[in-house]
Amino acid sequence: MHRQNERRVPRPGSYRAVVFDLDGTLLRETNSWGAMQRKLGPEYVDRSRERWRRYYTGDMTRAGFLEEQVADLRGREAILLDEIVAEVEYHEGVAAACTSLRAAGLRLAIVSAGLSAIAARVAADLGMHMHRANILHVADGLFTGDADLLVPPGGKEPAFRETLAALGVPAETVVAVGDSGGDVDMFRRAGLGVAFCPVSAETAAAADCVIDVPDMRQLLPLVLGEGRDLSTTDSGSSESRT
Repeated sequence: MHRQNERRVPRPGSYRAVVFDLDGTLLRETNSWGAMQRKLGPEYVDRSRERWRRYYTGDMTRAGFLEEQVADLRGREAILLDEIVAEVEYHEGVAAACTSLRAAGLRLAIVSAGLSAIAARVAADLGMHMHRANILHVADGLFTGDADLLVPPGGKEPAFRETLAALGVPAETVVAVGDSGGDVDMFRRAGLGVAFCPVSAETAAAADCVIDVPDMRQLLPLVLGEGRDLSTTDSGSSESRT
């Protein structure tokens, strides 16, 4: 694992896998939990704001935050999640980039602190080898208010390590791609950390490379090298921080 503030130069052609964040990285939606809150209605949005306030003031732990968020769903119809899954919108170039990466023999995965139902849809669409996210429990078409919280916000490292073990690849041969502070754990453990349209200066500073154009095809030169499967790439640039 590299130390914070060390910048590594990309080694195109040497990587065996790419692990993506989901919300804000592969998808235009930046927070699938927030999307769920919006589906629940205005009163739940207000409760979400109050929960964030308690979290930021230190009155609520990260684990408590997520448990309460899940409990809000108890008794609501699970079709709300189906609607969110059906409405996913990808960033530009995501499908083309994944096709090129798979064609080059790389294994692809998602590690998300969001919702597993969405990750499963995206993984199927993009030919991902595996995905890991949080699973909401449903019984008789209703949310139970319980969940398997496999990837807590801000704590992706255990899930990332388990994903690499399942893929059978060493960390130094993996590229991690994400957009927020929740992805920094992956950046530090992977062989290359790429911030895709990062939401903060801190996220950009923690990555080895920054892509500031919302087109995932800009990842390909970093992973595969110039001129490799780039026929669909349009204008834009990737910024390497070395």
